[in-house]
Amino acid sequence: MQRNKIILTLVVAIAIVVTAFSGCVTQVSEEGPIQVIDILSVTGLLSSSPSAIEVSDSNPFYPLIVTPLAANYDKEGKQHIAPLYVINISNPSKSILRAKEMIGISPNLIIDDSKSVKEWSIEIADKFWKKSNAVMLISNNKSGYTIGINAVPIASYLSIPVIVTDMIDKEVRKLLDKLGVKFSIVCGDLKGYKQFLKFNTVEDAVNASVSYTHLRAHETPEHLVCRLLLEK
Repeated sequence: MQRNKIILTLVVAIAIVVTAFSGCVTQVSEEGPIQVIDILSVTGLLSSSPSAIEVSDSNPFYPLIVTPLAANYDKEGKQHIAPLYVINISNPSKSILRAKEMIGISPNLIIDDSKSVKEWSIEIADKFWKKSNAVMLISNNKSGYTIGINAVPIASYLSIPVIVTDMIDKEVRKLLDKLGVKFSIVCGDLKGYKQFLKFNTVEDAVNASVSYTHLRAHETPEHLVCRLLLEK
């Protein structure tokens, strides 16, 4: 119950921040900018979780796509944390090796250079998520990364998958349809999938992330709306 209240305040905060940039949405459509009411129940359901994750340091997107696996919350609000090692796989540093030894949990998910970031995104979402009515989509370029790295804590908190791609093509759509995705949070110059929130700048993502991380758990959605409006 407590987690549901926090999720609700988070969603309202995101919607207010986004509409500050894009204008208020007054019509409901199957695809297009999202309304607050459409994402009150946004959540993902993991089918399993890795005990520890190792990702190659060769691609900065790799840590982003596994962040919701490394840190997430279940429907009861219980937090799950798995060690995330970012490593030069062919020549690991002594500090990383020492950290792995001290933590004592060997990775059972390894992200290397054998696949593209889009391929890994799709495979991870397909393997570890049973369903998710929302997804975070990140454009596979510098702009997408700088926005996405500030937005991905939202995906982690809501336990939704992160997909990094150049476009929403047939392969990506097939996965999103399979997961039951109805809403998307978009970082960068990608088209939104179904109904969406879009972060066009780092400021958009930072404002949304900061808004919810500073919320007090006892705040009601109504109080939150009033407080944020007064702060504008």
